Formats: sequence, structure tokens, C-alpha cells
Amino acid sequence: MPSVEILAPAGNPDALKTAINHGANAVYLGLQDFNARISADNFTTENIREYVEYAHLFGVKVYLTVNTLVNDDEMPKLLKTVESAVKAKVDAYLVQDFGVAYMLKQCFPNINLHASTQMGVHNLKGALVAQNLGFTRIVLSREAKLEDIIEIKKNTNLEIEYFVQGALCIAFSGNCYFSGMMQDESGNRGRCKQYCRMKYTANQNTENNTEKYLLSARDLCLLSNLKTLIDAGVTSFKIEGRLRRSGYVAQAVDSYVSALKALNNKGFNLEAETFKLKKVFSRGDFNKNAYLTPNVPDDIVNKNTQNHLGIEIGEVVKVERFKDLQKVWIKSSHKLFEGDGLKFLDGGVQICSLGVGNVEAVGKDIYIIYTKHKLKSGFKVNLILDNAVESALVLKERKIPFSVKISAMKDKKLQCVMQSGDVTESFVFDAVLEGAKNCPTSEEEIKTQFSKLGDTHFELNECKVETNGVFVPKSVLNNFRREAVKKLQNTIVAHNEQNIKAKVKTNYENLLHIIDEQNNNKLPDIIVCNEDNLKTLSKFKEKFKNNIIILSPTNYNLKIFDDFEKEFKGYKLGINLPIIANYKDLKVFDQILDNHKEFYVIANNIWGIAFAKTHKVIAGIGMNVFSDYSIFHLNKLGLIGEVLSIEQQVNNIKANNVSVYSLGFVPLMTFAHCPYKTINNSNCKNCTFKKGLVFSDVSKNNFPIRRYTISQCYFELLHTKLINCLGEVKNSKYIDLRELDEKQLASVLSSDLNTKIKLAKNETLGKIFASVK
Repeated sequence: MPSVEILAPAGNPDALKTAINHGANAVYLGLQDFNARISADNFTTENIREYVEYAHLFGVKVYLTVNTLVNDDEMPKLLKTVESAVKAKVDAYLVQDFGVAYMLKQCFPNINLHASTQMGVHNLKGALVAQNLGFTRIVLSREAKLEDIIEIKKNTNLEIEYFVQGALCIAFSGNCYFSGMMQDESGNRGRCKQYCRMKYTANQNTENNTEKYLLSARDLCLLSNLKTLIDAGVTSFKIEGRLRRSGYVAQAVDSYVSALKALNNKGFNLEAETFKLKKVFSRGDFNKNAYLTPNVPDDIVNKNTQNHLGIEIGEVVKVERFKDLQKVWIKSSHKLFEGDGLKFLDGGVQICSLGVGNVEAVGKDIYIIYTKHKLKSGFKVNLILDNAVESALVLKERKIPFSVKISAMKDKKLQCVMQSGDVTESFVFDAVLEGAKNCPTSEEEIKTQFSKLGDTHFELNECKVETNGVFVPKSVLNNFRREAVKKLQNTIVAHNEQNIKAKVKTNYENLLHIIDEQNNNKLPDIIVCNEDNLKTLSKFKEKFKNNIIILSPTNYNLKIFDDFEKEFKGYKLGINLPIIANYKDLKVFDQILDNHKEFYVIANNIWGIAFAKTHKVIAGIGMNVFSDYSIFHLNKLGLIGEVLSIEQQVNNIKANNVSVYSLGFVPLMTFAHCPYKTINNSNCKNCTFKKGLVFSDVSKNNFPIRRYTISQCYFELLHTKLINCLGEVKNSKYIDLRELDEKQLASVLSSDLNTKIKLAKNETLGKIFASVK
């Protein structure tokens, strides 16, 4: 098997043990707080050592997710949480927040940090920044291209972790603000309400205006791409699913372990393993290529479903009323059992799901069940829980093989030498043996007694005994065995933890005061526009001599920026770097910034920090600046200022050199897929792009879709309402003019930006700006 890690989700202790039993090399988990799956059962600071020790006994690594955005006042609690994990010998820590990354490095020397997928690393520039920050591994965003993975591997020393199985976020990793802005439940704080899994109507839908799951991504299954990923440099295959049941974890780990074992032979049945994975969880057909291929991928969304479909096993052939229930005859190729889960569909549309209670086999492939749901003949039946199979999977138990040589000699202490893998351990029992007066204890009796390992995690492969006629009571042999195996267990754990070097710095709490050292030079107001705004902006440009004017065009190319600089010569000008940039896009930005040395740069992803050596860089809203600790760290990296996260309240921040989003339509999601392909079943060759696409939810909220292009098309889903706090923000203002109509644009540009301007009935301050006065 190639030396590639299978990394499994552990949302609770049962899932952790299941993953280990099925051969996972590592697990990732969260504690009570500060992880992106806060609704999982998770672990506690009190029991984390117990489960880390259990994993390390089997040579399985444990990675702790501390991958949420953290407030200043939460930092002491976070550090205490991590302190307990460091003492528990956790192997590594997944981090999103720049402030958290900095503080963990300062407070816990030698700590091993992994850049969470929420940090959004997806290209070489971002990977190099992460490496310079001290990360040893990057969890690539799912949108990473194969060519970018190859470039990262060639040019860094980083381990590369990549999602291969499970749910796929439709928005770019770490930059979905839908739940946070609509319901004050931030996905970046572990509280996502999954607005992506709701129904929407597209105003340009060529089929009809039927509500569909237009933002519901297919699940990943990259079994057929494993060799490609290994050759590209991926070192860890990550399985999504900390909210999934243990049966899912078992099957997913099993399938990927089997796939890796079979890479160099023909013993792997891809179709059969894919079938098993669909049965435990799938939203219809799998996405088998992620975003690896060049350009914009097809078939990212399954608009007909948003939850587990399982596999089709039959159909309803007859329904009769039975008391207050329905008696339902099902013709099925799969034998049904009590405890199975079924889903019924009509024309591909989900009708209901149910657990099988009483079931009767009444003929060849015919079964009767009872339900309160109103079902009809002809409904298709899908299996979404194969209870017998999953129960058997979960019952699998892994044991650690070892051999032992036992010495039971007269006038000497009972002792043994044990060998397990690379570990050798000896044990001497504190009792001197005497010669037998009548019946000496035989070699076989000693072997039999030592083999009674019961509920331990060990199995005895070989046992050799040397004895010379001593009598050893069974009670002594039992105690001897228990204490010897316990010592072996402790030695194995210690052996597997010997390379974990993280320590707790004495009085690290004193470091919490670093934020008092902030640079408080106030930024100028930032004006963001696109090429369509420039003509109107030019009429009022004398008003903005002291502002930074940032161009964020719908088509990034050198000529647009050359013309921009000519029109506003002598002004503070800059470029808005988008969140996503593949290897082709980076060449475009290098060319633009090489030609415009004086440009300010708004960086919306970690890769933009790379330009801090040559340009004045400001962290944009995509960088999720959430605390004074983040500001402190980014300033140390050479940034001259930050735009505060749109999910953070300005009065929570002490630093003055921050800008506050004060006007505009916030991008709630950024897509590397094409929503036009989703609604029109089209492709790039017959492009159906037309401006003005809007997705509407069931409450009639309208979310505009905006496109921008570099080497390929990218899209943003915008907030339904206009943020407008002009006149209320005392910090520097971040003013986004791009989606304003001509009347709104003229009103803003002709007014004093320190005065409240009434622009539209649907404008809102939202929870983010409720306290900016």
C-alpha cells in the first residue's frame, strides 16, 4: 500500500473506535467548543486524553479541529482548551483563524498546525504563505485544481490533505456567509444552518419556475482518482462526516483502505465499492472528479435532492388500508429486515422516508410493511439504511498482535519479554517462584492462562514458555498477565507519542496582552468599483483624492487596469484580488501587479498575502478578520490594514486601522462552478450566461448572481439586501459600489460619505452593524 494516510471523521467516541477498527491511519475530531461541527457529539477536555491514548495504542494519529473564528474575549478559553489537548498528546491542530494560529505558536512551542480547509489554501502562493507561517500541512479547499496540487508539491515541504469522500460545500471553503448574515448563525463559527440545502427558484430557468435544490452539491467519491492524487502529491485522503453515523464511517474507511491496497493490482471492484458507499450516504450520483479538471466543472449540483437517496431496490406494487395504517407491498431485489431505512420517490421526487418495523416476506422478492405515510403503487423504493450490514461493520474489532517469551524458573521471579511491531517490553512479576511439591504448572497451562486476553486490545500470536517444574497459581498467572499487558500497552502508546513535541509555555496567559501593541494608524476610506462604475466615478473623482479606489472588474485583464490607472492618475489605486485563483489566474495577477507597482492590494484569501513584499496589502472581507489577534498577526506579516469580517461587530475590536463594510451587497457565497449549467443543463460550449440571474428562496428573498472571469468564470451569490451604514461607522469605510443602480450610485458619489444616505427600501444594517454608532 502506498504511504498515504486515510483520515476519518470522529464526531463521537463510537465513530472514533469504528474508524480505528477499520484501518484508518488518523482521525479528526472536535472538543466542546471552537470547531466547525459544533452540533456533533464531540469530545471534552476531561476525556480527550483517554481517546487520544486509545488511538495512539493502534498507531492512529489524532487531529483536533480548532477551526472557527474566535473573538478576543474567547481567546483565553480557547488557549485553555488547546492546553488540555497538548497535555493529552494530540498530534496536530486544524486552524482557520490567523489570530488563533499566531497565539498557538506563541503559547505552545513545537505545536503542529494544519491549515484547515476553512483557510482556503488552493494554490502555490497560498501554500507558500502557509509554510512560512509554520504550518506543516494544508487541507486544500475542494476547489483546488490538479495542476495546483502538483505545483504545491513540487515547491513546498508541506503535507497535502485532500477531501475524497462525503458532503461538498457549494460555496468556497471558509467564505460562506449565508447562514451568518441571514440568521446570525455563522458557518465560520460552527453553526451553519445549511441554506445551500434549501429550495430555490431561478428567474432564468428555461425549464420552468419549479423550486429546485439549486445550491445542493453532490457528494464526493474520488475512488477512481486516488492514483492521480497520489502522483500529484496528496499525502492524506480525508473523509468528510463528523455528523454521520458509525456505519458510514466504517464503510467509507473500508472502501478507501481496500482501494489503496489494490492500487497495484486488479483486485478492486470499483463498482461494488461505489455501490456500498452510495448505500450508506449519497445525494444521488457521486461527483467523481471534484474540481480537479481544468476550467469550470459540470454536474456539481444535484438540483433534485438535498439529502440521502441511497440505492434503488424496488417499487411499491400494491397499497391497502389496514386500520389506521397503510399496508404496503414492495417488490424488492434486496431482502428487507426490521431496522432497515427506506425512501420512497415518485418521478425522482422524494415523498417520504421511514424505518422498517414489522416486515413480512410473502413471496419471491415481495415484502409487506406498514406505515402511516400515504404511498401509491409505482413509487420507487430506495434503501437508505442496510441495518444488518451496518451493524456487522460496527461490530468489527481490531486487535494488536504480539508475541511473548515467559520464564517461570525456580527461585526466580516470574517474567516475560513481549514483542509487538517495533516495540519490545519486559516485565518482572514481584514474586519468587518455588519448586512444585506435587503437580508443577505445565507450559501449556501457562500458555493457556496468558492467552486469556478477554476484553483487552491484544491478541497473542506466539507464546513460548521456559519452566523447570515450578507451581504457579492461576491467580498469580492472571495478575502477571494483566500487569504485563498493561505495561506493553503503555510502552506502545509512549513509543507512538515520542515525536509529539508540543509543550505548554509557562505563564502563557501573559501573551494575551500583545494586542495592546496594535498599530492604530487609520486607513483611508476604500471605494470598490467595477469597470461599469468608472465613468460615473470619474465625474466625482476630485472628492476621492484621499481615498483608496479599488477596481474589481468583471473581467480581469491587464488592459482594464492600464486604462484605470490612466483615468485616475495620481490617485491611490488598487486591485481587488478575488478569493479563488487557480494556477492560470495567478499568471494574470502577476502580470497586472508587475506592471502596477504602486497599486494597493485587497487580499481576500491567504494567497494575497504573498504580495505584501512588493505592494501595500489590505486584508479584505474574504480573510475573515475577526479579532485583534488576527489584526496583530496580519500586521506582523506586513499588511497595512484589514477590512473587518462582515460577521463581526466593530465594537468588539480595539484596533483603529480597520475598515468596516459600510455599503454594498455582501457576497454570501463564492462558486467555482457555473449556476447557469445547473439551471439550464448546459455546458461551456453552449454557454447560456445572461446578466440578471436571481435565485429566490421560499420566502421570496431574491439573491442576485454575479459573474467575474479570469482564466475561467467564477460566480458570487449576493445578499438580498443592501448594507448601508454610511454616517454611522466611525472607522474607515469599505464602500462597494458594484451592484448599485445608476440612481443609487449618483446619490452616493454626490454625497458626504460621513452622512447617512437613503438609497433603497430593502437596505439593512443587519445584526453585524447594529452597534457601530
